[in-house]
Amino acid sequence: MINLSLRLDNAVVLITGGGRGNGASLAHGFAAAGATVVVTDIDQQAASATAKSIIDEGGKAFAFSLDICDEAACRTLADLVRSEVGNITALVNNAGLLFREPFSSENSPEQWRRTLAVNVTGMFNTTHAFLPHLKETKGSILNIGSIHSFTSGLASLSSYVTSKGAVLQFTKALASELAADGIRVNGLAPGSFPTAMSEATRQDSSKLEAFLSHVPMGRTGEPHELVGPALFLTSQLASYITGVMVPVDGGYLTR
Repeated sequence: MINLSLRLDNAVVLITGGGRGNGASLAHGFAAAGATVVVTDIDQQAASATAKSIIDEGGKAFAFSLDICDEAACRTLADLVRSEVGNITALVNNAGLLFREPFSSENSPEQWRRTLAVNVTGMFNTTHAFLPHLKETKGSILNIGSIHSFTSGLASLSSYVTSKGAVLQFTKALASELAADGIRVNGLAPGSFPTAMSEATRQDSSKLEAFLSHVPMGRTGEPHELVGPALFLTSQLASYITGVMVPVDGGYLTR
């Protein structure tokens, strides 16, 4: 009989940037679906708070500090997770950052380097470090891109848009290469959700109105609305899906 359940009772899911925002929402969502969640964040306190909240709700979670820009730290954590939790079955590359300054800004060169270091190289580091886990479990990878993986959007986002475009191509390239190992690689492209990253837009009524004029559904997303697509793409319901990045944007990319 075909299994049409989104339950992930035997899954071990590692989430980067899981201490707050979309990462914390995803961590809670995977835990609610029965997965053991490994919450990582550069902020140990934030990671621990998310894990504790999951445990208090009856879920299973572990918390670890991780700077994804540190390649050696990623490898060390991969060994530690294997010994303390077991091999992961899904990797959710969620950690990222965004700067909002014109390209001509004096800070632009450093912001460019920092953005690509976190949003692109950091994603490479975690994926490469945990690849042995995923080869053993025939697991999956979920990369969190953005609507800006597809479109430049607003001004003053050149480094962010470039990094998220790279995430889209990284997802497609890995999907092609790792299919032979039984590993699926997909992505999500969120629109505006209630996170610190989108706060500047959401708190400025004129900016929010301008943004929502491009959203057919006329509103920003709710945290739980990112969870469903994430569960689907990492479950066996998506066993024949790889190399796609699914917009979760209220229709933003239709306009």
